Amino acid sequence: MKTKILTLFLVLTLAWIGNAQKTYLKITNSEIGENVIMYPPGTEFELKTKEGYIIFKNSGDEGIVDITEKHTLYVYPSWKDSADVFVLIDGKVEKVLTSTYQDSHKKSETNKLKNNGVTASSIVTDSKTLEGKKNIEFTLSNGITFNYTDGLYSATLGDKNLTIKNKYLIYSNLGILKLSFNPSNGEVWWVFEASKTQNNLLGEWKIDLRPTPTSPEYFQTLNITKIEDKVLEGSFYGSPIKSGFINTEWEKTYFSFTTSDASNDYYHSGYILDGKLYGISYCPNRKLTAPWTGKIKALIKKEANGFLFYYSPLI
Repeated sequence: MKTKILTLFLVLTLAWIGNAQKTYLKITNSEIGENVIMYPPGTEFELKTKEGYIIFKNSGDEGIVDITEKHTLYVYPSWKDSADVFVLIDGKVEKVLTSTYQDSHKKSETNKLKNNGVTASSIVTDSKTLEGKKNIEFTLSNGITFNYTDGLYSATLGDKNLTIKNKYLIYSNLGILKLSFNPSNGEVWWVFEASKTQNNLLGEWKIDLRPTPTSPEYFQTLNITKIEDKVLEGSFYGSPIKSGFINTEWEKTYFSFTTSDASNDYYHSGYILDGKLYGISYCPNRKLTAPWTGKIKALIKKEANGFLFYYSPLI
């Protein structure tokens, strides 16, 4: 009798697990420009109201909850010990059938997906030497590429070969690409963990623009609101930043940008080191060059870990 009960329990458990694998989690945060984050099939999650009641959780059944007031979403990815926590006020949480996602991508060999400002593209092809197997060329818009051909794989950034551990953790100075590829069906899941050094530029910085070392302190605000594909956006001294870029190829992260007032153009550059900015500004018309330093005033508030850490299907 015990054997029959145990067998029944295992059958039901396996059936539940198989059913749960039929849907993946899709999160839309409309507060940050229709930002979409997705987690692979079987990922456990709980959506709670502001009172703490669970109203939505993982299962094999598709479903959707529209968010119009504060909810907290707890996601428990298999690749980490802690939860990803999302505070959502405007958006939606969906359980989407995996087959629906796959069917929508069968028409093209080249697939693209944009998520949090980084675009991933993949080309999946049939192996010419291994019957029934697939190969892939996977590229992120930040320049990281991954190639898998008949069991051999490599990753590059520019002309540099990247370190790959396990299957597949790809390390670069931009961050870590965590990728899973199934050569039997061509399915790939990925998550990119951006470099903390790059992300630490985001926020409001208190810049000391005193003209000489003995002059009184003179502060202005540098507000870096967005970094996407090495392009920097924000404002400085009350003027919008133009032509802003960062360089992460060196030990320190460097930045440069321009600003303008009614009469002049200003050119600025610098780097971040140990949480402090070191910069210099130059104005040819005013025959001015001025070094400056900056300390963080306020970090950009990230209501969800997935704002920088995301996991999305691409097949």
